[in-house]
Amino acid sequence: MGRVPEYDRASVLSAAGALFGTLGYAGCSIDDLVQGLAVHRGSLYKAFGSKRGLFIEALRHHVSGPLSSVAEDLAAASPECIPEELAARAPELDLLLVAAVEAGTDPAVEEQMKAALASLGRAKLLGANASDTEARTAGLLLLSCRLASHCVPADELPHHLHRLSTK
Repeated sequence: MGRVPEYDRASVLSAAGALFGTLGYAGCSIDDLVQGLAVHRGSLYKAFGSKRGLFIEALRHHVSGPLSSVAEDLAAASPECIPEELAARAPELDLLLVAAVEAGTDPAVEEQMKAALASLGRAKLLGANASDTEARTAGLLLLSCRLASHCVPADELPHHLHRLSTK
């Protein structure tokens, strides 16, 4: 009989998602994960098979859990407060930015990204009756606002978004 893991799987997946969101997939080494998660290397490989396996499980965990609270917060925010809300929820959204890069070469990540974008889009912009394509497009727009905030100060973002929408 194998040993029982001495760590909480959900906590490890949340922490791994935060590390990947901060360092990026390529920038996050196994050593970073071992140190940041306080889990032995062998335990990580046994539980997740590989760094990719851990990334996909962390992303699934994120899409099915923490992302739903982000979507709820966005749904409750008034339109002018969305950039502030996106900035406040940056850690949860940054994992999706990393996943967006990886989705082009990994079908499992692409599947999770589609679910994440649809969840975000339905929550704030379109409601439950939107098609999957419409919801993913709306979610992508919200995620794009988060990406833009890396380049444009958050307090200036509403002004720029308004200017673009009136052209």
